Amino acid sequence: MITLNFIEKIKIKISGLSNATGRFPLTTLFLVSAAVTNIIDINSTERYRVYLISMIVGAFLSAADQIVHERFFKDKNNYRYILMALSVLLSFGYYLIVKDSPDFSIELSVRTGVALFAVLIAFIWIPSVKREVTFNESFMISFKGFFISVFFSGIIFLGIALIIGAIDQLLFSVNSKIYSYNATIVFFIFAPLFFLSMIPVYPEKPNEETEKYSNIPRLLEILISYIIIPISAIFTVILIIYIVLNIRGEFWTNNLLEPMLVSYSIAIILIYILSSMLENKFALLFRKYAPKVLVPIVLFQVVASVLKVQEMGITYGRYYAVLYGIYAAIAGGILSFLPVKRNGLIAALLIIFSVISIVPPVDAFSVSKSSQLNTLENTLIANEMLENGKIIPKPDLNNEEKKKIINSMNYLYRMEYLDKVSFLPDDFEFYNDFFATFGFREYEGPDALRETVFVNLAPGQALNIEGYDYMGNIHAAKPQDEYQEKFQGNQIIINHQEKEYKIITALENEDILLNLLDENNDVIISFPVREIVDKYYNKVTVNNQISLEEATFSIENDTVKLGIIVQDFFIDKYTGNTNYWGNLVVLTDFK
Repeated sequence: MITLNFIEKIKIKISGLSNATGRFPLTTLFLVSAAVTNIIDINSTERYRVYLISMIVGAFLSAADQIVHERFFKDKNNYRYILMALSVLLSFGYYLIVKDSPDFSIELSVRTGVALFAVLIAFIWIPSVKREVTFNESFMISFKGFFISVFFSGIIFLGIALIIGAIDQLLFSVNSKIYSYNATIVFFIFAPLFFLSMIPVYPEKPNEETEKYSNIPRLLEILISYIIIPISAIFTVILIIYIVLNIRGEFWTNNLLEPMLVSYSIAIILIYILSSMLENKFALLFRKYAPKVLVPIVLFQVVASVLKVQEMGITYGRYYAVLYGIYAAIAGGILSFLPVKRNGLIAALLIIFSVISIVPPVDAFSVSKSSQLNTLENTLIANEMLENGKIIPKPDLNNEEKKKIINSMNYLYRMEYLDKVSFLPDDFEFYNDFFATFGFREYEGPDALRETVFVNLAPGQALNIEGYDYMGNIHAAKPQDEYQEKFQGNQIIINHQEKEYKIITALENEDILLNLLDENNDVIISFPVREIVDKYYNKVTVNNQISLEEATFSIENDTVKLGIIVQDFFIDKYTGNTNYWGNLVVLTDFK
């Protein structure tokens, strides 16, 4: 009997997959195409990422279009074909947009991700539009379907992987790429189709099928009601106490505050939706009070995000933080005063906000680009670093202003917007030319307390050793205190007129000295490396390179003359401390 029931369940699942394929034919075609593309990509040196992402976009769009057809045009097959054609056209349009991109930029990746997220929310929300089937039921169906499909897909993947491994170990060698083929077929084809097989054709009113798919398993009910909700309540109390105890000026710009509050509000909204179909005391109390607590907390987050914007300008991440904060505040108001059956409004609102964030000219990237360009230009003008369209290097700029310039330039570089900065040279290269252009490094710490200088002798310059008897190389270093002993005592041995002389490095009065010692270890002459540090401390270079003339130092007395040529030298500035190290060529002339 057990065997027959098990076989019957397998038949039902297979039938469900078959029905999903017939119900979502275009989606199936896109998924199979994506799997084939990925397999080709695995075996090719060329990149097929653009094709793959275009197929995934098509799968999302065609699945949502089928839901639109079932909700609004169920008895009109012509509309179904029109919607399918629209999905194909939009997917092809996406391909045309991205096909010439040398690589997937951050902007393109985020736009694509947000667009697909909006399509997914629409897929869940549309069945509940003007129907008695609520968004809560549709969401629970999709929520359960997702985790069930992930669980079964993971089991199937691991099972097949174990079989492949057994064959490889016990019978004959198997190409390692077969594991990737296994993952591709399971997660590109089986998993999404299995998920779609659990999405019913929604009727106007709930029926046995929708109730079967949307009912909350007892285990999930216990998890939500008696574990997740109490934990979220305790965390809310801790968060409120933290805010009350720490609210002051620097509190608002604390780098931990913004992501913490965003994560909190996402969790509260998700828990609210998951508990919307529960009627136990914990769920009722949570739904009554959580949205009302959510609103002031997300307003805190919006204020914190806006203050960060005023300080450092808008980035796409901060744009989304502010936009989401506004959304969460409105959503909290909706959840506070409207019945749970109207939760679909927050889904519609989320779709609207997602579309706003990716459609120019008010999208995250247009706004952030304009903001960072303005922040950079205004900071340069305010510090008299921009004159007649050219940047004037300023090594002694204060740390806060450096931080603004570094953050803006880093953002514009990461987002590939440097070509929009009109006052940068046409041949500007971020890492090679930043120091020469601005007078300070592009990789200083987050508070700009640490500065560095690096110089090296330009290649192709021959050393003129005329007038010197000996030449040697030595490493001179003044690192942090705990490493100082390790780096002292480097030496050059010189045998002159049957006597042994040494040039050694020694720490004296917080400076490194190059000491020439005679056979009795008495100092004949001493060169303070601090002279090199002082010369290069505020040095602005092109590509970090210095000429032979700039690299040359000398010192002499009645007995000997030393010539020091810097091969490379690194200065690490701290507040109240300076460390340095470098490789030096030392020329010696005994008189």
